[in-house]
Amino acid sequence: MAALAGWYDDVTVPGQERFWDGEAWTEQVKPKVQERRRRTVRLPFVIAIGAGALLVGVAIGGAGGDPTTSDEYLAVAEELVVAEDASADLARESAALEKELESLAEEVSELAEQQEAVLAAEAAMVERETAADDREGTLQQRETDVQNRETAVQARETASSGSRQSAPAPVQSSQPAAPAPAPAVSYANCTAARDAGAAPVRSGDPGYGRHLDRDGDGIGCE
Repeated sequence: MAALAGWYDDVTVPGQERFWDGEAWTEQVKPKVQERRRRTVRLPFVIAIGAGALLVGVAIGGAGGDPTTSDEYLAVAEELVVAEDASADLARESAALEKELESLAEEVSELAEQQEAVLAAEAAMVERETAADDREGTLQQRETDVQNRETAVQARETASSGSRQSAPAPVQSSQPAAPAPAPAVSYANCTAARDAGAAPVRSGDPGYGRHLDRDGDGIGCE
């Protein structure tokens, strides 16, 4: 199982941490904050003990008179005051340094959190860009499908229009229609021809027949 994303000791550089994104090591590094118990050296107490022992020794050495009035005693007492002042200054500097170290540790921690937030934001941005690319590809595919359908419809319309235009139109004759043939006329005998007003009936006239032209001269019902 892969380790969770976070800051781990950099095995290549002692005293340094490197960010693991859950899959691989990144280029993000930071100094390793060593949490240790700081020992406060009670320097004023040590100096006081040493100076007190020195004053006792001076007093014993000058037992024949008042040791507090000797030049050596006064010099030691003055050095003791100076050492106590220096010790107080050192203690203040040490406290200020500890506060600076604590502030630096907080800043490093905040920086690490900010880097993690940036990485998370970048990952979210990549996901959104990927989703946007997918949507754009889907939209382009739909547009291509619509264009293909429009092209197919236009091709069918063009083919249908061409078939209508290529059909031959009916040919209209410029010649007048032939008149309908006259009904056939026939006469049973010359009486019928005379009743119809057609006598005499000549050869070629409607109703002419050999039975009406007995002498064969081409004129019937003379």
